[in-house]
Amino acid sequence: MFRYKKIQLLNKYFHKTQQHVVLNTCVFNVNASFSSNKQYFVPPYYCQPHTKYFFSTRRLIKTTGLQRLLLATNSAIGALRDPTRADLIATLGETTGKLQLQKMYTQMNENETGKLILKNKPRVNQENIDVKQLLDLNVNTFGYKYGKFLEIHGFDPDDRPQVKYINDDNLAYVITRYREIHDFAHVILELPPNVCGEIALKWFEMGQTNLPMTTLSALFGPLRVTDAKEKHFIRQYILWSTANAKKSKLLINIYFEELFEHDLKELQYDILGKNGMDSMPKYKSMVSSS
Repeated sequence: MFRYKKIQLLNKYFHKTQQHVVLNTCVFNVNASFSSNKQYFVPPYYCQPHTKYFFSTRRLIKTTGLQRLLLATNSAIGALRDPTRADLIATLGETTGKLQLQKMYTQMNENETGKLILKNKPRVNQENIDVKQLLDLNVNTFGYKYGKFLEIHGFDPDDRPQVKYINDDNLAYVITRYREIHDFAHVILELPPNVCGEIALKWFEMGQTNLPMTTLSALFGPLRVTDAKEKHFIRQYILWSTANAKKSKLLINIYFEELFEHDLKELQYDILGKNGMDSMPKYKSMVSSS
């Protein structure tokens, strides 16, 4: 029987054979001596003030087809049992869905804002996101709501796992961006970071990306929901997402970091459209307050 531990054991095993890949960096020794084990990696360029640089180093774990299959299988089973396990969902996303990631990369390249994001490679982390500054914004702004979301749930922008199983640098950034805007999506769609909220978000993401990991969670995740109010909410959200996800602006093409001072409601209408926003099922009114 598969258990969560297996994915950890596999990661531990593959870690022994991984190759440390340095991307777009200069390497030098602090003592100008190559005999020392201590190395420092220097970013070769800077983008926008809030982005700095895409990961100057990342650990790439090379795997065989069989190993990727085992990783994907174990991750899929674990993610179905607990849709809030970001580590399992991350592994599943990296070991499946290459064609979908290539399509997402093309969609970004064909969009003016998406192309700018690919050029600047912004990162959503503590270096670029100051929660205290966000909480000083007007309470109706997107930035304030996002900062409050992080504060209430005790989330850290740096918590997202790094890409380990994707060789292509461009696709590695696409899935990195997809992960790092996850909490932005929660705020835009007014979904809590619980099992019900994650399943609802996966239905919207499936409509936009068709990534295997989102499809798997969207189709089988509802089987884990037992609360009657949450079941009703998910049914309504499935219908809404099916009708509106593709009509909405592609989330990965939105430069969220530039929109913190925008009014949240206005931003929601801009992304989802009037019909989409007005008809969107609200978790707070349908589940929390009922």
